[in-house]
Amino acid sequence: MEQIIKTFIYIHAALGTIGLLAGLMIFVTKKGTSLHKKLGNVFYFSLLVGSAIALVVCNLPGHKNPFLFLIGLFTVYMVLTGKRALTFKPKMKTKTSRVDYLITFSMLAIALCMIVFGIRGYINKMANNGVLFFFFGILALMLSIQDLKMYRTFMHRKNVWLLSHIGKMSGAMIASVTAFMVGGMKLRGLEYWIFPTIIGIVYIYYHIRKIKNKGLISLPQQ
Repeated sequence: MEQIIKTFIYIHAALGTIGLLAGLMIFVTKKGTSLHKKLGNVFYFSLLVGSAIALVVCNLPGHKNPFLFLIGLFTVYMVLTGKRALTFKPKMKTKTSRVDYLITFSMLAIALCMIVFGIRGYINKMANNGVLFFFFGILALMLSIQDLKMYRTFMHRKNVWLLSHIGKMSGAMIASVTAFMVGGMKLRGLEYWIFPTIIGIVYIYYHIRKIKNKGLISLPQQ
């Protein structure tokens, strides 16, 4: 059994490395090109399958880890919604599908669970776990609410799909970098979990402001 688990871990690590390298290459390629799309697919499938394997490992004997399991679900959510954001391009759909709502409401429920675990961890003086659960729970909650807003207004907001795609895929890249630092480099401490996310949020905010300043994102019609 342990050998099977090790095999899963090796496959997860290999896919995570492929996804990380593809993500880094995406940052330096011109957006919208054929190369960008191919690298995006490699990034998507590597992180999706790698995260799915991590979810299995986190529930196996001797490797159970509720926090990593929830973070794995969060990563799957960002990858899925980041990819599905492309389907919200003009003329591709006129209403949000049930699948989109199912994914987002599931993440919303998970986010609330993470927040509750964070509060319980703080009360029980499990400082690190409490902070991490609460931090990522709040972040997941905010992203879920943003998605629900987009589902109601995407028909009236120019290129809002682009904003969602950039935000979610960048978030998935942050998760990949964090996993490399904590899992691959064995770095310990809250800062290695939180610092990449803060840097990533600044990066996402910068690009979103850049898009808005170019007039690519319009406000909802009243």
